[in-house]
Amino acid sequence: MPCAPRRRRATAAPTERQTRHVQRQTPVPPVPSVASPEFSESLIETISTRITDRVTEKVLSAVSEKMDTVPIYDVNDQGNTLPDNFLCHDDNDDNIALREQSVSNDLGCNVSNKLKMKIANGEYVDLANLITKPTDTDDQAKQLSFSDNKIIVTPKSSETKILDIQQWTDAFLIFASIYTTAHPSSVSGIFKYIHTIRLGAKRAGGMGWKSYDIQFRLKKEKNPALLWSVVDQELWLLHMYGMVRMQQDPLSSKMAMTAKEPITNLDVSSVANTPIKADILSKLLENYPLANIRDELSFGFKYGFSLHYYGPRNFKECKNLKSIDGNEQSAFDIALKEVELGRVAGPFSQIPIENLRISPVGLVPKKDGSWRLIHHLSYPEVDSVNDFIDPDYCSVKYTSFDSALDMLRNVGRCAIIARLDIKSAFRLIPINPSDFELLGFKISDYFFVDKCLPFGCSISCNLFEKFAIFLEWQFKLRFNTNNVVHYLDDFLLAGESNTLNCQLSMKQFSSLCEELGIPLAVEKTLGPSTVLAFLGLEIDTNLMCVRIPDDKLNKLKEELSRMLNKKKTTLKELQSLTGLLNFCTRAIPAGRAFNRRFYDSMIGLSNFYHHVRINYEMKEDIRVWLMFLDFYNGYTHYDTPEWSESRDLRLFTDSAGNSKLGCGAIFRSRWAFLKWPEHWHKTNIMKDITFLEFIPIVMAFHIWGNDLANQRILLNTDNSALVAIINKKTSKSKRVMSLVRHFVLHSLLHNIQSKAIHVPGKKNSIADSLSRQEWRRFRRNFPQADETPCTVPTSFLDLISKIEPDC
Repeated sequence: MPCAPRRRRATAAPTERQTRHVQRQTPVPPVPSVASPEFSESLIETISTRITDRVTEKVLSAVSEKMDTVPIYDVNDQGNTLPDNFLCHDDNDDNIALREQSVSNDLGCNVSNKLKMKIANGEYVDLANLITKPTDTDDQAKQLSFSDNKIIVTPKSSETKILDIQQWTDAFLIFASIYTTAHPSSVSGIFKYIHTIRLGAKRAGGMGWKSYDIQFRLKKEKNPALLWSVVDQELWLLHMYGMVRMQQDPLSSKMAMTAKEPITNLDVSSVANTPIKADILSKLLENYPLANIRDELSFGFKYGFSLHYYGPRNFKECKNLKSIDGNEQSAFDIALKEVELGRVAGPFSQIPIENLRISPVGLVPKKDGSWRLIHHLSYPEVDSVNDFIDPDYCSVKYTSFDSALDMLRNVGRCAIIARLDIKSAFRLIPINPSDFELLGFKISDYFFVDKCLPFGCSISCNLFEKFAIFLEWQFKLRFNTNNVVHYLDDFLLAGESNTLNCQLSMKQFSSLCEELGIPLAVEKTLGPSTVLAFLGLEIDTNLMCVRIPDDKLNKLKEELSRMLNKKKTTLKELQSLTGLLNFCTRAIPAGRAFNRRFYDSMIGLSNFYHHVRINYEMKEDIRVWLMFLDFYNGYTHYDTPEWSESRDLRLFTDSAGNSKLGCGAIFRSRWAFLKWPEHWHKTNIMKDITFLEFIPIVMAFHIWGNDLANQRILLNTDNSALVAIINKKTSKSKRVMSLVRHFVLHSLLHNIQSKAIHVPGKKNSIADSLSRQEWRRFRRNFPQADETPCTVPTSFLDLISKIEPDC
């Protein structure tokens, strides 16, 4: 909205425009530039007598009378709607008597209009000016300055400096009251910023917090898009971490001198050791197309990565997990090894950081029989470290197993493949020292501070995946190849058969990792070969198939059978089952969507021991899985062609809504017809067009499943509701679900991947004539059709006959 008009007093100095107008009539001689000394009334009079220009005399006369200046500034509200009382009633309020601060006054009641508009426009201001108190204008010295051939006289104010955090808080609250009036959406960010500065003042010595504030606001003036709520990591490290509080008692010093005790790492102020060569990495990142990730990686490996935590930073101590009981020495030894590698600080006999957050640690067994130390940052529930890490930074989209199979399909049969693993992947990522206070843990009465990305932090996968994606991109760019995919720290390389391309790629990838300082787990390297395991599944490029290990299949059968006999189960048990199903469906893509009801049953549950009812629908799904597993040998072919529309495969289906008619299916020259059962006549089932349209599709899979095996089919249908059912493999209708389960079962048995797409009915004339039993039109439109129809399997007829028309 337009700014309020400025009222001028009769004694005010002329405006610049007025001055220019007078100057055209009476030239003013140039005035040399001088400093602004303190001067008295007599000095003004002396200067006045020496200057004969009439315009200047008028200016001095006005100055002598009022001893004030009129601020000349350009008001720009940047489209913000400011309240009518945003500006003071007088433009000369820089020098009017200050109102006594009262609980009834606005915080910015003594701030000039000029400063208010600068704040509203996002310009940098010295906070000290918001609490500066001008001295009384009657008796104190004045200041004289010259600008654009004009003499400017102002009262000399007593300067106030921000000397402590309390003064800064008082000033910034005034700043915030003005800024948020113009930018109301920034209120929460401003409060977070105040908390950040005060926290820095509390934790670090000196005046680094003040320098951070000044530099941040200068930076925001240039880049208004900066968020108040987001800590500028570079400025924080430069200004806030000059000093970090650390407590160390005599016992800690004694430990370093005792032969029985390990040498400790007591540094909780600097970034952890990492073998990654940050300077070389930054150079390679220069051409990385993802600018925001490029900057995050470059900064993170130099100064540490932020956990993007926005919660309270108070001292809290939690008990360790039960797996530590009786294994404290093993946990302590693992921690000390991390200390020696520079990834953990400690051990401390007293708390090394005043507001250290001590979360539980636990041990989980590795395949080789050793232990892995995990940091349970999701405890306690609702008030854990993970609960306050921004979820937007935790989401991650992994490379799918399908991507690996697509790559191998392109390379061809008998491809040579290899797998290389990055060693201690998460532990290569250093954490910014500002977040050390969140990563404390305690073993055997000693405190430790984790300085690297821990197992158990919700942001860990996201941060490492960004680095892994860059590494894959750099490898492809440098060596001009697409034959590589990764899943977190596992990299799969491939080369054509009867070539040394795979071996060459292994050397190239190893050299790139060596250049960047990335350690490889040599003991986990597999290949080059035509058969190896990737993500727990065996890939055989000779047969072009994937095999699920027998132990996984047997365990899945056991858990499904056990679940089938239960009325209720715990969330933990159901998560275990869905985890196994998710693992197996990497190799069995046709079954992925069929797990939906298991996942839906867990919505809203968080406690592992919450109970879930195993309803009828879930048990029916379990029966389908068990029927499939009875026939499945663990092998799934991946030499499937690209997606093909059903019409390209010459597969057509259609149903008629008349109870005297039926449905038909056509595949190549073969065809089948099913007449609607008599007990369906004059029932509601004949009104369920979605159900009727689905029947011939399921019938086609029953009849021609072997011919459609290992295909990816886009099914054409003119029913929009059926499109959603086929794609999601679920329906609210019980009768439709009875068909869905048989559809899924035959898809699983024959490794058929299917999706549905909508097509207009008029393009399905051949199947339409078949379903309506218009035999002449059918033969005329489809002369190559077989003379006799295919026999509908008895199993399918039994299925249809058992469906109650009014269910």
